[in-house]
Amino acid sequence: MQALLDYCSSQSGMVVVPIEVLSEAGLDPVARTALLERGLLTQFECERIDAMITAYCTRARTLAGASRQWFPPRVQHLCLVRDGVRTRPYFQPFHASSWLLYSDDIAEATSSLEFAIFLLFQAERQYLQQQVGASLLTNLPYLLILNAEQLADFLEGCRRTTRPDAEGYRALAEALPWIRELHHERFNPPVPRRSGDRRLANGLIVTPEQQQRLDTLHRRWMASIESVVVAHRASTGAPSAASGRKLLEWLEAASPHLVLTGERGEVLWSGSGADGDALGRLASRLSPEAERSVLADLAVIDGKSRLFLRSLADPDDLARPAAWMSEGGLSYLHGDTLRIAYSLTDDPGRLWQVSPPYERLMLAARTIHEWGHQAAESGWVRVDPRRIDERRAHEQALVELLDRIVEDLPVSMKPALVAALGPPRASGETPGRRMLRGLLLRIDDYKANRLARHYLTDQEMDTYVRNNVGSRLLAYAPEQALTHLLRVAYEYQYLELSSIRDPIDWFMNSTWFEPLFVAPGILGMEDFHDLTDRIGRICDCYAIDPERISVPRQADRGSTQSMGPLSSSD
Repeated sequence: MQALLDYCSSQSGMVVVPIEVLSEAGLDPVARTALLERGLLTQFECERIDAMITAYCTRARTLAGASRQWFPPRVQHLCLVRDGVRTRPYFQPFHASSWLLYSDDIAEATSSLEFAIFLLFQAERQYLQQQVGASLLTNLPYLLILNAEQLADFLEGCRRTTRPDAEGYRALAEALPWIRELHHERFNPPVPRRSGDRRLANGLIVTPEQQQRLDTLHRRWMASIESVVVAHRASTGAPSAASGRKLLEWLEAASPHLVLTGERGEVLWSGSGADGDALGRLASRLSPEAERSVLADLAVIDGKSRLFLRSLADPDDLARPAAWMSEGGLSYLHGDTLRIAYSLTDDPGRLWQVSPPYERLMLAARTIHEWGHQAAESGWVRVDPRRIDERRAHEQALVELLDRIVEDLPVSMKPALVAALGPPRASGETPGRRMLRGLLLRIDDYKANRLARHYLTDQEMDTYVRNNVGSRLLAYAPEQALTHLLRVAYEYQYLELSSIRDPIDWFMNSTWFEPLFVAPGILGMEDFHDLTDRIGRICDCYAIDPERISVPRQADRGSTQSMGPLSSSD
């Protein structure tokens, strides 16, 4: 528990209450005691977390049962920002599994229970819509189900809140008297239906006058969001005559093993032949905070790259990047230089804001993950030659299980789900064999991660896993349920590479697996356990070639500083 709390309090300006200590009843009792003893939460905050999550889950289940526009409950990482506008607003510290709130949102003087519950719905809606602006109006029907006492408490929270976007919620509070008069197709249907009314995507039924009021509320909400972005921007210093100097001096002195890129991916610095003028112009625009942040990021990339390259028997034998590997993201392997690239321009805020909480840990993981792909592409993470027949047997057992799962699908959904797998590539190719083919297309990620865990600290590996095991609801249409199922069962294997102690509990509480797959009858939990076990057996057949790679000692994994010049072959 202490290592977990170290991780959850390791980032400046944020405390995380992680998925594994939460349930629909709130905080785990052991975790509550530990959080209190460490001073990470107060007694009132613990009680508020219990009450708001319990109520949220109950209401989310009720809403999901009443309308397809709502979502079932799940537990996410509760990420509490403690330094206001200085932390990047409206981001997900852990992709697809973060409730991002402010500490004041669970404090007695600056919030209320009902207000905190609504913020959980807001956070989930913002993930599902992948935008902040539409979330408020989409969630308005929720306010129709509150009773008078709950509504009064919600209004009090809107008035008390000190959130950076407080004005948006105060605008909502002012609008509540007429919002409560709105009709909704399920929660407050009009009888009879009035001519001229308009049905909105969220189920509200409004008159032209009510639509105008909604438009005004939306403009005030958007203005509050914009004010948050402006305040965050103002929280960092302006560039000065010295801006970029430390970055340029460090590049010259340390000669890091990386590539800096700019607009359209052009190389700004790679140790030689770089466009110094272009880099200088960009560097001169760095805020003091951003320059320190970029330097810290680059030290991570350099340290991890050198750690990896020094572990190879012969770095010159690394394969060229595969054609399917893309150049983009937090860091990536640059095909022309075979170095890890870091863009100064892909993130619009890179030149003025600091990396948000947990991003630098993810940067370390991403860097090694990219090198891991190259090791796998080179044939250095492969099926142990002594286990080739064993792997084939596991693959056949998986195909047989998948075919049985398909055979047992409800008759009403089976044709559409099988058709979505695509046509057979050969006569007699079963749905299970097609699904295995899809799994093997993803297996390179597992090979990269199997290698990566030997180069990453526990915190870095856990950050990768928490970002890559989560809901995939947005990635798949309903008829793609079989492909969706195989992906989440495969990504479940990543949990075994982390320090998460109860993977199945963590997974079931946080990914909507039960309502997406078990409730519709796609498979039962016994079959899911068999499925993850058989995929795990296939993954376990892969091993690192010890003649090609000597993995570093655990004590060396945390180094993020330059480790001295590499040899010419490196």
